[in-house]
Order: sequence, then structure tokens, then C-alpha cells
Amino acid sequence: MPRLYDDLKRAHLLRLGGRMQLGLFLKKIGLSLNESLKFWEYHFRPKIDAEKFQRQYAYSIRHNYGEEGKRADYAVYSCLKIIMNNPPGIRDLNGS
Repeated sequence: MPRLYDDLKRAHLLRLGGRMQLGLFLKKIGLSLNESLKFWEYHFRPKIDAEKFQRQYAYSIRHNYGEEGKRADYAVYSCLKIIMNNPPGIRDLNGS
């Protein structure tokens, strides 16, 4: 997770795999949905405006918390799942 966070601070964006890993981790350690939305918007702000954030990213964050879509309660990825599934692509920044 430290690598993901460092990459987020440097690039101000993460691709979907990295956002899922870090987002579910933040949920597991106790960030509320509102705190998580603020966290992501703060880190994405240098690259995108508030309207684009709401349009393109806020839905998936709410979805991770079971507030959108099928309202599933997603669990944090295990270390084994991160290592064995979904190897990162060339442009991916993630925790594996």
C-alpha cells in the first residue's frame, strides 16, 4: 500500500486496479465513505476538477462502499490475491 500511496501522490491519478486496491484498503482501516471521497478528490485535484471527479470517480468509490450498483460489500484484497491475480500492465501503478 505504501507504493500505491506514493504513486498517487506523485501522479495524482491511479488506474482502476490501483484505485480498487487502495480504496478497499482505506475502507478496511476505517475511513468512512465521506472521508474516502474527500481523500480521493484531494489527491486527484491537481489533475482534474471537482465536476470531472464527481462524474468519473465518485460513483466507483460509492460502489466500493456498497452505496451504488448491486450494493455489494466489497472486502479488501488479500496479499495473495494482489500477487496472483491481475498482474499490473505497463502503465499500471498498483501494490503488487
